[in-house]
Amino acid sequence: MNNDLIAHVRQKDDSTWASPHKLSAHLEGTARLAELYSRKFKSGEWGKSLGLAHDAGKGRIVWQKYLELKSGYDAEAHLEGKIVCPERLMV
Repeated sequence: MNNDLIAHVRQKDDSTWASPHKLSAHLEGTARLAELYSRKFKSGEWGKSLGLAHDAGKGRIVWQKYLELKSGYDAEAHLEGKIVCPERLMV
């Protein structure tokens, strides 16, 4: 497993893998939205904190392995495909 923790993986209609949604980006995006919505009741910092923490458990090795096994997503194979196939051939 590489060092980029995954929040979500999704298989496209053509059975190829979409780029995984990185956990750091997921938590930061959720924190921004939670802060924005929580400002309405003067609790922006609370919302931001909860947004950052809401899926922190996905950073556990056990959960990362679960995502890989249940989804069939293989981060290494995903990367190898990019290395083997030159960019000019990628569609």
